[in-house]
Amino acid sequence: MVAGRLTGMRAKRPRRLSVLVLALGLLVAVAAGCASSGVDESSSSGDSSDAATVADEAVAGGAAGDSAGGGSAAPDLGVDPAVAAASANRDVILTGSISVVVDDLDRAVDRAGRIAAANGGLVFGEQTSRTSDPGSLLTLKVRPDAFTTALDDLGALGEEQDRNIDSEDVTSQVVDLDSRIATAEASVDRLRALILRAEDIDDIAILENELLNRETTLETLRGQRRSLGDQVALATITVTLTPAADSPDTPPADDDLPGFLDAFRGGWDALVKVGTVAGLVLAALVPWVPVILVIAFAVHLLVRRSRRRRAEAFPASPGGPAAGPSAGPGPGFPPPPPPASPSPDPGAGDPAGRQVPVGAGAGGPSSPEGQSLS
Repeated sequence: MVAGRLTGMRAKRPRRLSVLVLALGLLVAVAAGCASSGVDESSSSGDSSDAATVADEAVAGGAAGDSAGGGSAAPDLGVDPAVAAASANRDVILTGSISVVVDDLDRAVDRAGRIAAANGGLVFGEQTSRTSDPGSLLTLKVRPDAFTTALDDLGALGEEQDRNIDSEDVTSQVVDLDSRIATAEASVDRLRALILRAEDIDDIAILENELLNRETTLETLRGQRRSLGDQVALATITVTLTPAADSPDTPPADDDLPGFLDAFRGGWDALVKVGTVAGLVLAALVPWVPVILVIAFAVHLLVRRSRRRRAEAFPASPGGPAAGPSAGPGPGFPPPPPPASPSPDPGAGDPAGRQVPVGAGAGGPSSPEGQSLS
């Protein structure tokens, strides 16, 4: 009996152990299942939160990159700065610049104006030069949501050389201005109410002076707010258009020495200019020709009359030329001295072949021979 009971007890113990092991196994399985479901839920929620965090960081990084580095991060992330600013309900001033080499300068300028109008903007300024350094500098205003589209369309005008994008977040400035404007408006309203209740003239004058100062401050704040609003409402794009080297708008390069045709053309142009100037001078002198002729005729008559009067004042002497300045001295002048007689030549002889003594002079003969000679 005792051995049978011991054998029964030994047979029941393994069964109990197996039941306990199975129960523990079930509990462990249930706990593991709950833990795995909790881990899955936490991991899925963690993944979704991480994805949302990454997306927010991407948008914030794009906006920060635009404000700090000229918007270079936005194209890499595929986020438009205007769209990011609009989605975040921010006030952002967008500015950009682009340089394009075009084949036809006039056509490119016209197309740039059409691009601005198509994107809800206008041509704000234009500077075009066709001299030695041809080109055009345009300032365009477009809608912020069409900012990137306008840049792409402008780059398609020719060969794009450079592109820069910049953005400035002015949300804090707008909020500050709005707050200051509201405070200034309330202050102006209070002063107006005080002026209506004031009875003393001195108090009214002081209140009106203070009201004028605060209204001036209010208008200044409103002007700053409008300026920021206009800059936010329309993005600014600066476009630099340069004609290509083979474009007809580009002037030919100057050679060191001109050719024969260039020299001939230059001489012909100089001749034409000189002829033109001479023709202009003659045309200017034509009205003066009658005046010059009348003056010359009058001078001629005066000269003839003067000569006639002089001839009448100094008549011609008989047997000689007419008396005049060269004929002799006038009345009142002493007669000229008689001309000196020529001295006889000592070597000259008389007709008879005799020589005249050296001492013989014109004062008188010194010998009979001299008397006969005289």
